[in-house]
Amino acid sequence: TRIDITLEGGGQPRTFFLLSPPRFVVDIPAAEPKFAEPPRPGGAVMAVRYATRPDGAARLVFDLNQTVKVAQALTPTGGGKRRVQFVLAREGASVVPAKAAPAPIAPSPGQPRVVVIDPGHGGKDPGALGAKVKEKEIVIAAAHALRDHLLARGGYDVALTRDGDQYLPLQDRVRFARARKAELFISIHADAHSDSKAAGASVYTLSEKGGDRARALSDSQNWRIETGAQTYSAAVAGILLDLAQRETTNRSADFAQTLIGELGHVAPLLRRTHRDAGFFVLLAPDVPAVLLEMGFLTNPADERRLLDPDERKRMMAAVADAVDVYFQRRRAYADAG
Repeated sequence: TRIDITLEGGGQPRTFFLLSPPRFVVDIPAAEPKFAEPPRPGGAVMAVRYATRPDGAARLVFDLNQTVKVAQALTPTGGGKRRVQFVLAREGASVVPAKAAPAPIAPSPGQPRVVVIDPGHGGKDPGALGAKVKEKEIVIAAAHALRDHLLARGGYDVALTRDGDQYLPLQDRVRFARARKAELFISIHADAHSDSKAAGASVYTLSEKGGDRARALSDSQNWRIETGAQTYSAAVAGILLDLAQRETTNRSADFAQTLIGELGHVAPLLRRTHRDAGFFVLLAPDVPAVLLEMGFLTNPADERRLLDPDERKRMMAAVADAVDVYFQRRRAYADAG
């Protein structure tokens, strides 16, 4: 199956695959998707979706009916235009189009990415209560599923803040992530509401007021940002901490948006899905972090969904897909820089 895209401006395309279901994704920085006629599915491609991302990139998603590999050729067509050609082929097939070179974005080389998963509550703190399950029980099961997904994909160093039914203070969860030098922190929870009709997953990142709380906490906990051997005055160190917090907040929001997109394929979402708050577990100034509310245990349909091991695995596979995309994008941005 051949995909031809003509570019007028825009940056170098970045590509990656997603699983469950299989998808091929093309991100084109600083571009807007416009078509003389709608893209026509065919071959391995069942459907084509496209949109402009918040970062200004055009995203094209090709829904696939099988697992494939890709070869890419970038050919000038004159008039300042470029043609990007992707050839999708079954695994094991030998396909070498003219001027093509294998070009999928592979997992990051070198050290594995460090991901810390935080199952909320535990021990004496049961969390939200459903008709059949406590929050602390459902989130540890989900955390194990997410860990298994990430480890099976390779390229990740995964740690859980708690691996059993023990109580863990909030500050210890944050301290654990910082000690592990986590590159991503995912706190998993399940919600509750007085209205049993409330349903759907949501994702929280740090609010603006939470940022003020984080800076105050950094002072009280004597948190410092690593700056190599260089030493700075207290004033400069404070500025560096503030800059790090802003960058961390941006990265957290980037992952949150990616996560919401993936979750939407497999689970119902709360109407205002991306929310912000000053939750303690989001306060680390140098660890991108989100808090995932998987659904409402006070909603019968949500509770049934979260109690179903297969549904949990599907949901955590979507979270793992989002983690893949996030780190692939971070690598692509680093390579472009």
